[in-house]
Amino acid sequence: MKTTIQNVEIKSVAAWLPTNKVSLLSFCDSFPEKQVRDVIKSSGAEYVYRAEEGQKASDLCFNAAEYLIEKENIDPASIDGLVFVSSTRDWVIPDTAVVLQHRLGLSTETVCQDINYGCAGYIYGLLQAAAWINCGLCSQVLVLCSEILSPYLDPKAVGSIEAGEVGTATLVAKGDNHMSIHLSSNGAKADKIMIPHGATSIKME
Repeated sequence: MKTTIQNVEIKSVAAWLPTNKVSLLSFCDSFPEKQVRDVIKSSGAEYVYRAEEGQKASDLCFNAAEYLIEKENIDPASIDGLVFVSSTRDWVIPDTAVVLQHRLGLSTETVCQDINYGCAGYIYGLLQAAAWINCGLCSQVLVLCSEILSPYLDPKAVGSIEAGEVGTATLVAKGDNHMSIHLSSNGAKADKIMIPHGATSIKME
């Protein structure tokens, strides 16, 4: 599916890394050094950032959003939409987006929604924000994205060591530009990356 939404643009983007910086070479204690160096070579990453114990996806997003609002000198009252995208939401219910609305001091009139999605979720978040603006429901929407995958990483899989964690905040607003999006889906490959109910680790091929 391809679409172009007029008079919508990305105004600002911010990211927030947790303080726990991990050298991939430290995993040589658990895996053969050649395997670790192969991961570093293929990924291009020598370090990853991992959330602290008890830190949630919403915490990283809150920090990113707070920084963006301060950096751009945005009146929180002018933000009327919030989309939280994560496959590792804080709870089953309520939506994490509503909790972030309260933490950020946004109006109770703010439209809030969680999107339970992984890698491609950011694009779905942008599409949702752009659609709200295009139909006149909102004028400025925060799209917040984060994953906390540490609890689900298989300690026996060397490929999992490159997984990092970060929170991002994107402000989508009315503007003079347009946003073009191309989405596609292939459910036949759903088993290539999966965390089944009750599983303790992610299944990824």
